Order: sequence, then C-alpha cells, then structure tokens
Amino acid sequence: MIRRHYRIVSELTGARSNSNVPIKSKDGKVLLTNDDQMKRWTEHFHEVLNQPEPTMLFNFEQESNIASVDISVQDITAQDVIKAINSQKNNKSPGLDGISAELLKHGKIHWQGN
Repeated sequence: MIRRHYRIVSELTGARSNSNVPIKSKDGKVLLTNDDQMKRWTEHFHEVLNQPEPTMLFNFEQESNIASVDISVQDITAQDVIKAINSQKNNKSPGLDGISAELLKHGKIHWQGN
C-alpha cells in the first residue's frame, strides 16, 4: 500500500532517482568517456581480485579454534525475538512462510500480552 502511494507521488511529481553515478579515477577526477570508464573498471577489478595468497590459513581442524568462537548457547529470550523482529526491513518479500515483516511487527503486540 505504501509502496503504491510512493510510486503514484513519484509519477505525479516527476521525481526520478539518478542511479547513474559518475565513475571517478583514483585521484577523484570524473571519467567522461566510455573508454576511460572501462579502463578504470578493469584497473579496479584487477586490484580487488588479484590479491597475494594469504601467508597464514585458518586451521578448522584444531579444537582450540572451536573454543575461540564467541557463541551464546543460552535460551532465546522474548527480548531477543522482539529485537530481531524490529530489525527486519519493511516492504520486503516474505519468506517461505509467507509472513511479512509488517505482519510480525504488528502481531507482536498480541503475543507480548499487551
């Protein structure tokens, strides 16, 4: 419902978001030509994807590594559930259960006993 209203207002006002963000060189200059932009993308991915091999690898087989992971094994509290529900984003597709975040957020009043 809200999304539909937002779309209608957006169409009536003619407001459009500009997702066409300029590509900049390393020194901050805007690259205007397609050739310069493609060279920058190539340079970026070459730097990101061609990293040196790590000098130290994590050994998952060691039992001491298991103990170093900080995981709570306590029971889940009502406050934990409320915090998780409130952190969900609205206007997203529901999961396999078909329950939207808005429904959970609205329905929590009833199961809290208020």
